[in-house]
Amino acid sequence: MSSREWPSVGVRVIDNQTQPLGPILSDTLQKSNSASIASAFLNSSGLQFVDEPLNRILETGGNVRLVHGADLHITDAGAMKRLAALQMNHGSAMSYGVFFDEEFLASGRFHSKLYLMSNSIGKSYAIVGSSNLTNAGLEKNTECNCIIDDRTSSPLIQACFESFRRIENDDALIKPDGEWIAKYERAVHLTRERSPKVSNDLQALFVELRQPTQAANWQVATQVECVIRALQLLSSNATDGFFSLREIEAEAWRVAVAAGLQFVRANWPHSIRKVLNRNTLGKDGLKVFERQYGEESKSGRYRLTSKGRTYTHRK
Repeated sequence: MSSREWPSVGVRVIDNQTQPLGPILSDTLQKSNSASIASAFLNSSGLQFVDEPLNRILETGGNVRLVHGADLHITDAGAMKRLAALQMNHGSAMSYGVFFDEEFLASGRFHSKLYLMSNSIGKSYAIVGSSNLTNAGLEKNTECNCIIDDRTSSPLIQACFESFRRIENDDALIKPDGEWIAKYERAVHLTRERSPKVSNDLQALFVELRQPTQAANWQVATQVECVIRALQLLSSNATDGFFSLREIEAEAWRVAVAAGLQFVRANWPHSIRKVLNRNTLGKDGLKVFERQYGEESKSGRYRLTSKGRTYTHRK
């Protein structure tokens, strides 16, 4: 198969016995310009199958959305650090979330394995089955995965995307930063020790881990939400809380494109200024933005209020 060909397989089953899934996943990602992945478990040995092709998608202007569970015995912090770095380097083009809550730890309610890849000619490739994003799941274990090749607009492919959107919008999804990952790494070490004190420390750490440091990944639906999400992303990558109109409108446009929203590019800067001014403190809007030096200063730099930092969707 040449590097420019798109696999045309209809529907087939891969169980890792006659052919491992890992190379198929990696090869298909190389031919895609967007990817959406949900995996209950993740580790560094599994990430090696997708790391380079995901980076290629992002470097060439594509979009990546990845969600995984945080199992303390399987999901390693090294893989999480790599994905967090990709998100930091590529802003809104990379959506990354970790499924972590008390119910997940108790019952494993997040157990999805879904890989969705699309190309520029309207075709998508869906892998639905039992393989996690681990070396065991992609190569060693006996698994059962259904691989579907169809038009992106087909009902079956759209049903897969809708399933992913439901996962991505779950309230338990956390956007991990360096501090959160360090706490998670500490929790992994504590699980290897056995004593009443360690158990108490671990429970206290679970409480901290369930509190996201920033607003989780979420789907924007309006122009003001594009601006809120843009400032959330900008704030996660910088220490200076205020950003210029040019920085905000550029990042908000990337958010809008990634979300598939349709706006007129020529009107974008002017309309973003209106959105910012209408929703700052002291105005009648959402009060999610704050102008540097106060409303009377007429400064062209803005940041999020506490409401904006935790905003995830309009009620």
